[in-house]
Amino acid sequence: MRVISILILVLLFTSLNAQRDQGGRFEEGFFWGFKAGVTSSVVNDLRTTLIAPIYPVETYKTQDNNRLGGLGAFFIDYRHSSKSYIVGRFEIGYAMQGGLFNYTDVNGLEYEIAMNYDYLTLAPLIKINVPPGMPYIIAGCQIGVNLTSETLSYSSNDDAFIDLQVQESLRTVLKGRANTAITAGLGIELTRSGFYLEGRYTHGLTDVVETQANSFLFIENKNTSNYYQLTIGMPVPFQ
Repeated sequence: MRVISILILVLLFTSLNAQRDQGGRFEEGFFWGFKAGVTSSVVNDLRTTLIAPIYPVETYKTQDNNRLGGLGAFFIDYRHSSKSYIVGRFEIGYAMQGGLFNYTDVNGLEYEIAMNYDYLTLAPLIKINVPPGMPYIIAGCQIGVNLTSETLSYSSNDDAFIDLQVQESLRTVLKGRANTAITAGLGIELTRSGFYLEGRYTHGLTDVVETQANSFLFIENKNTSNYYQLTIGMPVPFQ
């Protein structure tokens, strides 16, 4: 919530300096560009997957925590008319996503499983501009192809050698999957400087963790992944 509040304040402040071309019209045609920024992502409901119901819930505590990462993307925009408020966009990019799972129990064991997934993202989007000086709306769907399905790390307050053995076993059991999601956000175009600022939330719809046969008593469960992104981008008209 703190990140969202800061983003809204930034958007409102920068909207005072935003403008279109002279007369308040939008520029038409094709544009290409790139963006970069930061992400904060989480994998949901890992406790159901990792902790067998035979263990009393009062004997342990778990938490799904966010992984911070970066992203970069190339995009193409198209507006068919200077009077149109709608822009079609296609993005292809790279994003660091995943999440952290933290565990503690009454016996003093503490451990963290970090799912450090990297994705190739493909996103067809619609951008809706409102009157000049106001934030725009962007929404659509996104498919993330998992490039690092076994990039999982395990650390605990136990012996480091045992941690390495557990980590190798977990990598053969928990496999990262593609992430199909819907996404929406707000942005502000800074035509004067050539940059735009955008915040977006992506809500996962599919299971991003595949559970293989194992002796840990892990089960197959739907673990979706959601994330926020804050980016700066720059569009360039095709000549």
